[in-house]
Amino acid sequence: MRYVPGPKLKAGILFAAVALIVILLATLMAPVIIPILLASILYVLLEPLVSGLQRRGMNRVPAILVVLGGLLSGAVLISVAATPVLAHQFGLLRQRLPEAWAEVSAFITRTEHWMAASLGVEREGSLVMDRMTGILEAWPGQAVGVLSGWIALAAVWVITVPLVGFFLLRDWRSLRNMIIGLTPNRYFEVVLGIYHRVAFQLMTYFRGVMVQSGVMVVITTTGFWLVGLPMAPILGIIAGILNIIPYVGPMLGIAAPVLVALTAGSGVDGYLGILGVVLVAQLVDNIFVIPSVIARAANIHPLMALLGVIVAGSFFGLMGMVFAIPVLSSSRIVYRGLLAGVERHPLH
Repeated sequence: MRYVPGPKLKAGILFAAVALIVILLATLMAPVIIPILLASILYVLLEPLVSGLQRRGMNRVPAILVVLGGLLSGAVLISVAATPVLAHQFGLLRQRLPEAWAEVSAFITRTEHWMAASLGVEREGSLVMDRMTGILEAWPGQAVGVLSGWIALAAVWVITVPLVGFFLLRDWRSLRNMIIGLTPNRYFEVVLGIYHRVAFQLMTYFRGVMVQSGVMVVITTTGFWLVGLPMAPILGIIAGILNIIPYVGPMLGIAAPVLVALTAGSGVDGYLGILGVVLVAQLVDNIFVIPSVIARAANIHPLMALLGVIVAGSFFGLMGMVFAIPVLSSSRIVYRGLLAGVERHPLH
């Protein structure tokens, strides 16, 4: 008697084949994958604006140029306004760093003495301090190298991302129709349905993430300003952007305000104020924003999302963390769509 695989197994095999093709394409396009992903997000965010200008009677290409021109102009104005402030703040950081290091060193020494006296835990030599001192001494050279790499990468992306975004806004519909048109007629409806569901969910998710990020920018900027922290708008923008990274982003968002507080010589009250602002922002995010904006779009179990973020982060870094949830959510839709298609049109 010949074994006939069930629909779930057939759908799983098809899903594995699709995933393998996607991974292969991503590997081949690795040098440009991040600009393409960023340009795709740009497409998702700007498509409604371009379509809105079209409905008002403007041709598509001029509408794209107007929207992209406005976005780039705003980015240039923000960069010009922020550069002097950032330069001044880095100068303060350079002056303040030795004193800040002395404070950290004294804290570590007090902690080690307390552990030795209270818990009987003795450190071996000066391993902790030696390691941290080595990190601190190497930091200026490493920072210059990392910053130079970021500047070069940003210069490439500033050109590449809007250019790819322009072509996506102009040609994506025809490209999409051409690709889906290659599907055999028997499975055309299945593939088209999967595409529309995945596209809708991704657009909903990324637009929701932008709303979430905007809310975090407003709350953190206002909070940092109220506690008297310098560069409150810039720090708020950084916190809002880092909040895009699930679970890890909020913790990373504390680093920049604490660093600025060090340069400004803030005391314990300043650090408690920063922590309070971040906690309030996260409460608003988790109680109001995520349930109403993000949860409906992602539609995956929180534990699965957390594990996905950890695994993606270990393999692909911060970008993997950012895209882990939409990839998991899309994979779920693709598998269910394939299963429904196999049940409707059995493979032989």
